[in-house]
Amino acid sequence: MKKIIVTGANGFVGSSLMKELQMQNFEPIGLVRKGANTEFLPENASIIFVDYNDEKQLKTILTQGEILVHIAARTKAKNWQQMQSANVDLTNKLINIFNASTNLKQFVFISSQAASGPAIDIKSPQKESDANSPKTIYGKSKLLAENLIQTKIKKNWTIIRPVSVFGPNDKAFLQFFKMIKSHFTISIGFREKHFNLIYIDDLVNIIIKSLGNNNAFSEIFFAANSRFLSQNEFAKTVAKQLSSNYITIKIPIFVLQVFAFFNQFFQRKLPIINLEKCKELRENFWLVNSQKTENILEIKTENNLNEQIALTIKEQKKKGWL
Repeated sequence: MKKIIVTGANGFVGSSLMKELQMQNFEPIGLVRKGANTEFLPENASIIFVDYNDEKQLKTILTQGEILVHIAARTKAKNWQQMQSANVDLTNKLINIFNASTNLKQFVFISSQAASGPAIDIKSPQKESDANSPKTIYGKSKLLAENLIQTKIKKNWTIIRPVSVFGPNDKAFLQFFKMIKSHFTISIGFREKHFNLIYIDDLVNIIIKSLGNNNAFSEIFFAANSRFLSQNEFAKTVAKQLSSNYITIKIPIFVLQVFAFFNQFFQRKLPIINLEKCKELRENFWLVNSQKTENILEIKTENNLNEQIALTIKEQKKKGWL
């Protein structure tokens, strides 16, 4: 039975992973920042409230595990210094502890598609071996963390790059669902957007398949459903599950950038629509090739988008979110 240390255990991905690890008779220990919300964690979850700046505490905790799954990250920040501290410096600190530990055998890093960057066109989805071109400071920070893992770690490592993740406890897509329910959606620019998605259960399955797996050592994997979606196709699927008609409002990217600038300037907290987000939204092909993941990990993501969206909406309604 493997003891798994999970950083960022209270987040959407972390809490889902903790639950499944328990169900599969692993012994997960979740690390959670002091004061963080733990509502999505199982009631009987083993969690430790941690200060990631306290290296002594981290060393004590990490020596209890056999595998480290590093999920904790910052997805948005007002400047590079904040992003570097959360995503690069913390990863470097964990690498040093991992290298010095005799118990820890594998470092599993949950990176992001953002580290790779978008595809050129719909016929050329990004592969793990392709050149990387991150568009945001978030993507750049994840790529730097990946580079540290590949160059500094002296034992086994695995890097997993999820595309956009959705599921019942996710709030990232909630605003999109709310718009569709209110009978409209927004499209940025005048060209159709294309992307992959991954359902939370499929991502968790990929992570677990990599644990202690010799075939996963020293490898980078995209975590994605192989199906390519257009924004229009996705909106129609969501609308069908919500029994809602909608209209699409097209907004030029430069208009969104002006809005984002003033929105960001006049708010103390970084808003959802900010200048970094605009860099992502201007791209038309956030597409990846999932063949390597399917072949090496011997896994096939479920291609049942309708059912997955239906379950997501049902649970979000039950929570009173939608």
